[in-house]
Amino acid sequence: MKPWGDLCSKYGINTVLSPFISRERLDNKHVHVKGSKIVRETGFEYERCGLGREEILECLEEACEAGLFMRIWEGEGGKKDG
Repeated sequence: MKPWGDLCSKYGINTVLSPFISRERLDNKHVHVKGSKIVRETGFEYERCGLGREEILECLEEACEAGLFMRIWEGEGGKKDG
């Protein structure tokens, strides 16, 4: 994908990651992004400094609604069903 390659070249990013990478290439590999260069080079600003309990529950709720996970808790307390 040309735009991805252009961005990597422009900002001096040397990576095997691409939108078309196969899952097998990522198995047993630690993949992370160091955000300092993104902030410094692009002016990007984070809206949050991290994930808290509420944000994680929100993500899980969205995943359940999308059918990616089965709901096994009720409400905020995290109690399991039946």
